[in-house]
Parts: sequence; structure tokens; C-alpha cells
Amino acid sequence: MKMKRCTNSSCRKMFKRSCSCPFCGKLYPRLMGNFTTVLLINYNRDAKIKTIKVVRETTGMGLRQAKDAIENCKYDPVVLYHGSDRNAAMAIAERCNSLGSKAVLR
Repeated sequence: MKMKRCTNSSCRKMFKRSCSCPFCGKLYPRLMGNFTTVLLINYNRDAKIKTIKVVRETTGMGLRQAKDAIENCKYDPVVLYHGSDRNAAMAIAERCNSLGSKAVLR
């Protein structure tokens, strides 16, 4: 069975793939079916405010939540979109990538 590292900054322990970390309890939802997920992995510091706007529009987060999520996206990637519409996911990823941020489809 494959091992996974917990992304919680205070935990960072290895465990077998499951729905949650057995050490700290952080949830890792399983992605099944033909769903597409857009993850924000890194952001451009020069376009931080524009990236916050994109995150707020796509996720519905508040200003403080979006700012904290973007600043910590290197350690805990932000899920911008999770759904079955691949074209919408690609549009969101392209919008983030045009700002200099790094968003990936999974």
C-alpha cells in the first residue's frame, strides 16, 4: 500500500493512504469518479491581490480565509474547484496561471 505524508505543518508524519491522518485527524477526502479538481500550489507575490480575488470568486471564501489559504498554499494546496465540468476547471486553472500562480488539474 502506498504511503502518504500529512500536510498538517505540526504533524508531517507518514501513514497509509486513507481518509484521515491517524496522528492529527486531518481529513483527506477521496476523489472518486470522473471529477476534476483544481489545486492552487503556488502564487505570484506580485499578483497576490488578484489571486485572492480569484480564490474568493471560485470558492466563496472570505477575505481573511482566502489570504491565509494563499499564503499557506505551498504547504497545504488550496482546492479551487472540484466537479465534473472539465471545461470550467480548465478555465479556472488558466485564469490562475495567467496571473503567474501555479494551478494544476487532477
